[in-house]
Amino acid sequence: MREQNDRTIVTQGLLIPNDSEDGYEYPLVLPAHYVSAPQFTSKNYVISPEEIIGNIQGGDQLIGNNDTLRSLCKMSTRTKFLSTSTFGYAGFAIHKHSVTKFSIFSSGDAIGTILDSAVMKANTITTIGSSQFRNGYVGTQPIHKCSTKSGIVTTGFSETVQEGIGALLVNIERNVQNQYGGNSYDARTSREYIDCVQSNGAVFGGDTYISIFDYLSRYLNTDFSWSVDNYMFENYFFPCETTINLAYRTDYSYGKSKGNPTGNPVRLQELAGFYTDGSISYTQDKDLFLFNTVYKKENDVRTMFPKPLTYTGIKKYDTRVLASERKVLNEETDSWTVFLPQNYLDLDTTFGPINACVNEGNNAVCFQDKAISVVSIDDRSLIQDNNTSQLVLGTGAVLARYDYVSTMIGCKHKWSTIKSPVGTFFYDKMNDTINILSSTSISSINGIRSFLLNRDDNVNPHDLGVHGYYNHFNRELVYSFGISTLSINVPTLTAQCFYGFYSPQYIRVNDKVYSVKRSDSDSLYEHNIGEYNTFYGRALTSSIRMCINKDYSMTKTFDSCMCDFEEKGESALLKGFFTKIKAWNSYQYTSLLNFTFNETLATEGILYTKKQKSFSFFIPRNAVNLNADIDGDIFNNTDLSRRYRERMKDKFLVLELQYNGANKASMRYLITNFRYIYE
Repeated sequence: MREQNDRTIVTQGLLIPNDSEDGYEYPLVLPAHYVSAPQFTSKNYVISPEEIIGNIQGGDQLIGNNDTLRSLCKMSTRTKFLSTSTFGYAGFAIHKHSVTKFSIFSSGDAIGTILDSAVMKANTITTIGSSQFRNGYVGTQPIHKCSTKSGIVTTGFSETVQEGIGALLVNIERNVQNQYGGNSYDARTSREYIDCVQSNGAVFGGDTYISIFDYLSRYLNTDFSWSVDNYMFENYFFPCETTINLAYRTDYSYGKSKGNPTGNPVRLQELAGFYTDGSISYTQDKDLFLFNTVYKKENDVRTMFPKPLTYTGIKKYDTRVLASERKVLNEETDSWTVFLPQNYLDLDTTFGPINACVNEGNNAVCFQDKAISVVSIDDRSLIQDNNTSQLVLGTGAVLARYDYVSTMIGCKHKWSTIKSPVGTFFYDKMNDTINILSSTSISSINGIRSFLLNRDDNVNPHDLGVHGYYNHFNRELVYSFGISTLSINVPTLTAQCFYGFYSPQYIRVNDKVYSVKRSDSDSLYEHNIGEYNTFYGRALTSSIRMCINKDYSMTKTFDSCMCDFEEKGESALLKGFFTKIKAWNSYQYTSLLNFTFNETLATEGILYTKKQKSFSFFIPRNAVNLNADIDGDIFNNTDLSRRYRERMKDKFLVLELQYNGANKASMRYLITNFRYIYE
């Protein structure tokens, strides 16, 4: 972005006609209140944030001779301004909250060259040529005052104002001599610029802000009655490009009436103080047009220049490990931020870029796409000399060497590398395995191969990919793959369950785990607290699914089960049990059925009984009509009204037990009763 001296648009603002009375010139009241159409003359007023809030001093005015006015759009279309809280468009407020909007009309016409300019100040009369511009009372009946904050320009421009048009939105342009230091590319490369970055449509940095300017043009005179009939004020709202961040104005303007302690913006004054007309009092805490200039301060920490003619882009070294200087106690300069040019070590590029680096034991471990290496830091060896003392051998370099632990296993997902008390877990996309690196040995987690091969890999591009966290509370490792979340028992290194929640990001803080929900980005959730089976405010159903396949070569009839079950919690019941059950095999399916306690000889659902601490129940019968043409779809072709339904018979049985309570529930064993079928 351009520096101030290279900008062709000096400022943007409103051009308003003036009127004269008693020998003084002042801004014209909006034309909607005149019978005859007013005129833009050679003397007009300019309202711009740079002049009013920027505090331009006399003789130091922003607008100069030979600057050009260029019309952008005109004001028209009368409408109603309902309340200040609904203000969301450009226009001006007058009388009892009525407003006139800007029409969307762009002409881009140059309308004159500025011959002279001045900035009005309080309690003064500004003279340009033979004209005196007054900033106080309006006319011989000073019921209202004009703002003392405005600029005056004289041009050769003259136009009769069309009906309903009272102001022009204009650019004030300047012909910059020797812009950018010259017309050649070589000249521009030595020019200083302002940093500007665009990301996902939003622009950060730069030299201008686009915002609404809230300007009080005419306000009540405290020397007259503040009756409703005398209410007369004008307040402009117009969009503009400006170097002032108007969102950080510190005053209570008309548009900020909700924050105004008086709650009556129509009595606004330019200066803070106590005002009264004898019967109505008004106190204003702050002056208008206040602004802390720190909010428009240019970032001069970094100086931005274009690429030189001889510029060569920095190459990307994605297999390079850099080392900082050594840390020293009580040092004044942080050595960990100093990287000398030769303090680096390049790994083998054959195995892809470095995706993650972790500290495992006393080693720095680097994960590439297809390999895992250990980088030796300050590597030293001890040898025995003839005097029974030890000698230390080393190269003197921080990064001395590297060795590959494996060239067959790697890691592409940076956020899948998770530290735990037993080692570092990581996901290897190339081999579809979850592995653990402990010291310099690698082992894989068994029992999840089928899930990893068939999982949904549709990951939101804004998420972290395969990611997770270590949960010390349950001594488990939690991994999220797309919309699936897997839990691994760390002491046994086995997969233990799937969770029904998913988060685009997990945050580990000491011994606590936090996460966010994609559809509720304003909330942060803490794990391992609150009711069981409830995630992100939504109660879920827990289930245990098991495959019963003892003596797989034999066909069996599955009759009943016996198990233990225990609930712990405020709503736990002595006879509490699983809520629902379903079972299936290669050609039969029971449908999802409710459990019912066999105390009142209920006839609906699957009955269960309790004896001491053991529960017993019969396995439901088949609900699929085996004589119907179901085309192999057993789960969507059930008929529970059939009489004499078959028992579940096959070489195996998949049994699923569901629980939807809010308590902690556990089952330690399950015994299945079945009979062999000899054919």
